[in-house]
Amino acid sequence: MNRDKILEALQNVKVQLEKSGYEVLGVFLQGSQNYGLEIYDESYQSDIDCKAFVMPTFEDLYRAKQTSTTVVTPYGLVDVKDIRLVFDLMKKANPSYVELLFTEYFVADDVAFLQHAEQLVKDRRPLLLRGIYGMVLEKVKALKHPYPGTMDKIEKYGYDPKQLHHIVRLYYLAEGLNDGYDTYRALLKPEGEKKRFLLDLKMGLYSLEDAEVMAAEYAEKV
Repeated sequence: MNRDKILEALQNVKVQLEKSGYEVLGVFLQGSQNYGLEIYDESYQSDIDCKAFVMPTFEDLYRAKQTSTTVVTPYGLVDVKDIRLVFDLMKKANPSYVELLFTEYFVADDVAFLQHAEQLVKDRRPLLLRGIYGMVLEKVKALKHPYPGTMDKIEKYGYDPKQLHHIVRLYYLAEGLNDGYDTYRALLKPEGEKKRFLLDLKMGLYSLEDAEVMAAEYAEKV
C-alpha cells in the first residue's frame, strides 16, 4: 500500500469520527508502517491503526470528562484521545505516543510541534527506556494469552507471532537509545538483518519453544 492510500485511509478515519460528533485536530498513523515492517500479501495484510486527538466539547469541560476510547474503522483501530491528555502522555515519554511525532503519515492542520520531537526524546530518554521496558513486559504477558482477536494465531502457532516481533523490535529500540544514536526516527526503522529477522518473527516462522526462549531472552536484555 503506497503513501497516498495510507493518507486517504487516515482522512477517511477523520471523516468517520467527525460524523460521530468529534472535532478532530489530527489523525496519526501508529504501527508497522512507521517501522517499515508492514506486510501486504496473500497470507498477511497489515492494518492501518492510528491515534486521533479531539477537542473537548463544552459538556466535557463542564463535567471534567476526558475522551479516551477505541473506535473500529474499515482499516483497523483508532485510539481517540482528548487533546488535553497529550501533554502528560508526552511528558511521561509513552513510547506509543512518542512514535507519533516521527510518523510520515498524518492528517492534521497544525504540526509545528513536530519540530521538537528529537529534543523531547533526548530530554526524556530515561523515561522512554522505562516505558519501552514496560511495553516489553506487556508483550511477554500477551505472547500466549488467548485474546479474542488473537485466538486464530494461538491455535495455529501456540503463541502470537506479532507479540514476539514487538518484543525484539523494542529491544532494538532500547539498544539504540542506550548505545548512542543519530536520530530516533532512524531507530524506529530497523534495516538489513534486523528487519529480515523481525519480519520472519512476525510471520510465525519459529516454533512455540523457540518463541518462549526468545521472548524471555530479549525481555532480559531490555
